[in-house]
Amino acid sequence: MGLSGQAKRYYFSYSLSCNWDSVLFSHEFLIVPESPSPLLGRDILSKVHASVFMNMEPSLSLPLVEQNVNPRVWADGKSVGRAQNAIPVVVKLKDPHVFPHKKQYPLKPEVKEGLKPIIENLKEQGLLIPCNSPCNTPILGIKKSNGKWRLVQDLRIINEAVVPLHPVVPNPYTLLSEIPERAKYFSVIDLKDAFYSVPLAEESQFLFAFEDPTQPASQLTWTVLPQGFRDSPHLFGQSLSRDLQNFNSSEAVVLQYVDDILLCAETEEACSRASEDFLNFLAGCGYKASREKAQLCQQSVRYLGLIISEGTRAIGPERIKPILNHPLPMTLRQLRGFLGITGYCRIWIPGYGELARPLYKLIAETQQAQTDKLVWSPETQKAFKVLQTALLQAPALSLPTGSEFNLFVTERKGVALGVLTQPRGPHQQPIAYLSRELDVVACGWPHCLRVIGAAALLAPEALKIINGRNLTVLTSHDVSGILNSKVNIWMTDSRLLKYQSLLLEGPVTKLKVCGNLNPATFLPEKENETPDHDCSQFLTLNYAAREDLKDTPLDNPDMEIFTDGSSFVQDGKRKAGYAVVTAEQVLEAKSLPQETSAQLAELVALTRALELSKGQRVNIYTDSKYAYLTLHAHAAIWKERHFKTATGEPIKHFREIERLLTAIYCPKEVAVMHCKGHSRDGSKIAEGNHLADCQARKAALYETPSLQTPLIWTGPVEQERPQYTEEELERYEKRGAKITDKGWLQSEDGRLIIPENAQWKILKGLHQSFHLGAESTYQMVSRLFEGKNVMKTLKNIIKRCEICQKNNPKTEKLAKSGLQRSGKYPGEDWEIDFTHMPKANGYSCLQVWVDTFTGWIEAFPCRSEQAKEVIKILIHEIIPRFGLPRSLQSDNGSAFKAAVTQGVSKALGIEYHLHCSWRPQSSGKVEKANDIIKRHLRKLTQETQDKWIKVLPIALMRARTTPKKEGLSPFECIYGRPFLRTDIVIDPEALELTNYVTQLSAFQQTLTELREKTPDPASESSRPLFEPGTEVLIKTVGSGGPSLEPLWEGPYQVILSSPTAVKVPGIDSWVHHTRVKRWHPDQN
Repeated sequence: MGLSGQAKRYYFSYSLSCNWDSVLFSHEFLIVPESPSPLLGRDILSKVHASVFMNMEPSLSLPLVEQNVNPRVWADGKSVGRAQNAIPVVVKLKDPHVFPHKKQYPLKPEVKEGLKPIIENLKEQGLLIPCNSPCNTPILGIKKSNGKWRLVQDLRIINEAVVPLHPVVPNPYTLLSEIPERAKYFSVIDLKDAFYSVPLAEESQFLFAFEDPTQPASQLTWTVLPQGFRDSPHLFGQSLSRDLQNFNSSEAVVLQYVDDILLCAETEEACSRASEDFLNFLAGCGYKASREKAQLCQQSVRYLGLIISEGTRAIGPERIKPILNHPLPMTLRQLRGFLGITGYCRIWIPGYGELARPLYKLIAETQQAQTDKLVWSPETQKAFKVLQTALLQAPALSLPTGSEFNLFVTERKGVALGVLTQPRGPHQQPIAYLSRELDVVACGWPHCLRVIGAAALLAPEALKIINGRNLTVLTSHDVSGILNSKVNIWMTDSRLLKYQSLLLEGPVTKLKVCGNLNPATFLPEKENETPDHDCSQFLTLNYAAREDLKDTPLDNPDMEIFTDGSSFVQDGKRKAGYAVVTAEQVLEAKSLPQETSAQLAELVALTRALELSKGQRVNIYTDSKYAYLTLHAHAAIWKERHFKTATGEPIKHFREIERLLTAIYCPKEVAVMHCKGHSRDGSKIAEGNHLADCQARKAALYETPSLQTPLIWTGPVEQERPQYTEEELERYEKRGAKITDKGWLQSEDGRLIIPENAQWKILKGLHQSFHLGAESTYQMVSRLFEGKNVMKTLKNIIKRCEICQKNNPKTEKLAKSGLQRSGKYPGEDWEIDFTHMPKANGYSCLQVWVDTFTGWIEAFPCRSEQAKEVIKILIHEIIPRFGLPRSLQSDNGSAFKAAVTQGVSKALGIEYHLHCSWRPQSSGKVEKANDIIKRHLRKLTQETQDKWIKVLPIALMRARTTPKKEGLSPFECIYGRPFLRTDIVIDPEALELTNYVTQLSAFQQTLTELREKTPDPASESSRPLFEPGTEVLIKTVGSGGPSLEPLWEGPYQVILSSPTAVKVPGIDSWVHHTRVKRWHPDQN
């Protein structure tokens, strides 16, 4: 809308190159034909550094700053600056005997012509000189938008071959914290061709040689720091920094980031004087600045991609625009690049870590090359869009100019979130939004402790931004109270010391409790609000074994008990025992089986102490960190998980821990404290612990019952004296039995008679020495002993023997196998599998697809067994040729279980069925297809002496034309005609397209009805194999090899069951009934 007040549409010209008093710039002009005279807008005025003065006599002039500046400081495009005080740079090779070299890429004639004037100019200035070097790196020509060319040298092999230097480039966020609080005017100076101003030592010049494109068979090399060399930025930065130490100004602060310089002053006059002095200083040092990019004495400037003004910094449009226009990344490299440019702006985006988490997870889960295509899920696409739009709402952040700062911290879904602010009256001005992901250990803590971990992560980041000034950390949790209480239950001593030194004694000035934080701004919703819970009480109530369990001594207890467990090896044998004592007497001290560990002994001791103090108020001391933490921290979690690990296996000593958690309720009141072991400081606690330790060690030396059975059975006469019932004595004496000197009844044929009350113990000892079957063991026993129901007892013993159950084959009756899933029309359902092949033309495997309705086989050579291969075949081959399938089937291979495969199938509306693990019969159709294809390939390769990949189409043709059990081949099922000549066997009327399609549909319908009539044996009974909660053993994977590990593992508890398979914790897939057998615990 112009001065006329009417809205009109005008167009901009193409970008035109312009020259204003030696100032070169490009501009797009607005074309207004009816304008009476040309007008200069604000954009072009800023480009030529001109000002419009509203006087009676308008004039157009350059800033006064430039009028008093040495003109040699401005780059003219013909010569580069030469730092007068720079020291020649020496570059050293890692191995001085190896010279990196790489052949020059072929260059097009137009590229050579474009680079020729650039190289001639550099040679004239002495920046390039002829040489003969053992090193060589290729160069490239990049065409700019204005039609000119840029010389680019590929120095990657040089960067790898030279000794790396530690970079000392400052952090941009830390650098901006040095802007003075009262600064209102700024100047930005960008040095032109900065690296060329630092010379390269003669002995290092040969490293950067390249072939001269203007003269064949010749080389050129640099005499100055080249562009593309890894160490050029900080080598130049160090050289410039040394020169800047000689510039002193009382009116401005100078900040340097490599070759970008920012001057900050309080007034326009001070900024003008400082800018003049600084530009003249640069001219004296030999540097040259870009006149086009200079921003002199302005209240708002662009610096490092940010807009700097009084007290604030905002993201510049040149950073926002590429992110908003960034297309959806298709490769890992593109995604990492996108996260790189958004990561630079992360302090402007509240909760950046939480928003970008799905994208980082996609990178972690994608095991592909940098250039392979990504498969996006709805969740990751949403995260990408949210990150883009978040920049549109990015606020202008305050510069850290004060002396007091606040860090508000919270935690959400394992991500530390916070905002760094500085107080301005009653309000908080955001300086930076911070976010970091917690480590795996911290993610498993309660929420109160996760907030402490979040504070410890974000506080160092905040201290960097505010340059170590006073920082107060505020959370809705009592961080100080938790760190000074029993937090060592959850954290290692080293982690606790780190947190305490940072948050309680280190650079963090204060810790404060505030109200709940707003999830959007991370600032308190209300002023002076107290936390809504007591953190210490919350941890105690929710994670201790008993609600009123204390870790500090009770006042005036009824009992004070010390416990200890001992386990050691003496004379090659392990001894174990425990003791429960008071300061005056030993309450209980007993030995434990030889195989008992020290941890188990400590658990037993603590359990017995609780049981012995039933109904009392008791203080219990233990020097076992394991037993102490079990009660105070881990018990509730383990109980909630049913004493199972994350993999579904029972935790170690779970039965003893279960007993301990029951015993904790025996005392009326109880406090369990951890004390230092083997301390002799003379205190009552130390003496009590020493007494318990001595008694436990003494008890361990007693004769202990062994958990193992002797490998050679010594017979029942070595057992205790038998006890016969009156009925047994009467019955066997009538048969002529007599009593021996050792109290055993002996029959007339000399066999010993085993009483029923001793049968289990004696026969179990015999079985555990041989581990034979019931029949074999009975034949062995019947020659020496007799007794009532011996065979029945033997069968029960063997049925419950853990060793036999885990090593003997399954003897239970097998369930009826069900029919395999099948489609109802061609292309509805497919089975997929990979099969290995000899490597040919880079292909090492076949991806085989079988249509379960017709038996039609498709096979595609693949270079790897990855999910991307499955998706590529599905999208590029199966769907275009056969239509969208209703369902897919496969085994549990990594390519089929991958999130990519499952996600694409779900997005396309395809049901994906994974078969039981280690049950190839479940994938019987595709396994048979693998065998058929390989059989034909073997024959064809032997006949033709050609590679399998070339004869694969012939093999597929043979497989597709082979008749099946219905007498029809897959070819006939698909096309409705035989493979051979159709004009002989097909009715001429059917050759019409309409009739042909009708007859084909009728034929396929008949085939479907025929298939559906086949009964499914498993469907005869819908009763599941096992009831949920039944304990079973699972056959181990790879059994039958050289390993002597048990053939069956477990027991596992069934959580789901079908007529042919079960689901158990710790195993992702269903387990087929052939790999499952019932577990019979020893209940005697």
